[in-house]
Amino acid sequence: MDDVRNYYSRVSEEYARNQSFREMPDAAEEDLKNLLDTFLNSIDGERVLDAGCGPGRDTEYMKSRGYDAVGVDSAEGMIETASEHGDADYSHMDIRNLDFADSSFSGVWCNTVMQFLDSEGKRKAISEISRVVEKDGVLYSTFKLGSGKTERDDGLERYLEDRDEILRLLRKARLEPKDQWTFQLNGMDVLGVFCRRR
Repeated sequence: MDDVRNYYSRVSEEYARNQSFREMPDAAEEDLKNLLDTFLNSIDGERVLDAGCGPGRDTEYMKSRGYDAVGVDSAEGMIETASEHGDADYSHMDIRNLDFADSSFSGVWCNTVMQFLDSEGKRKAISEISRVVEKDGVLYSTFKLGSGKTERDDGLERYLEDRDEILRLLRKARLEPKDQWTFQLNGMDVLGVFCRRR
């Protein structure tokens, strides 16, 4: 994870520009906003956590919709960039060890983050998310599908998981998958899953 933290801290400003809504193709922006709206409309409460928030694009969108949005990321540079350009509450934090009380959030959004964690890291992160989301709260997360690990142009490793193992980890942590689908991203199969906390 040190490589991931250092890389994303180093490129935080560039990443914020390249991943902003205005730089997205219109269809991709609409799809992401629709997904964020689906997440927000599925929760019964105001406080939401963007776990692995990067430079804060999604966190700021949730705040603009009137939610008490909190963003955390393990890359200090990302938190600095998010804090400089946004109005939401941001903290430097590892999602495997969240510094929040139990049942602090009505929903947790964890998009394109789990891929950087090995199986044990995913287990810890899922357990922590389950701890901080309230009963009947919602998790949305994505996972790269496959086995082993892969490396992309940035030199960072992505850890792939079998769909059944992902669902097992979620259920073991009392996060019951309610809706799931597979889509392609950067030439890889990705599982998107909505869970409700039992």
